[in-house]
Amino acid sequence: MSFQTQVLNSTRVKVYKVRMYNAATDETIISRRMATSTGAAIMHGDILPATEVLIHSEQLERGEQWTERDFDPSAT
Repeated sequence: MSFQTQVLNSTRVKVYKVRMYNAATDETIISRRMATSTGAAIMHGDILPATEVLIHSEQLERGEQWTERDFDPSAT
């Protein structure tokens, strides 16, 4: 099945940019991944509600609640 067919049959999910604490630098950072609210909790981060985007579930990392690094929702 092609990715296009998978996308047509997929569900839409809300993802957000996630603010997290980086212990290595003792700073708050924005994750390079976007995540569902569940994914943000797993990452020990806080969602930024104003960054909400609807994507297809196939755009999440396989078996995870977040996107690949440097995901660009405007490219979808």
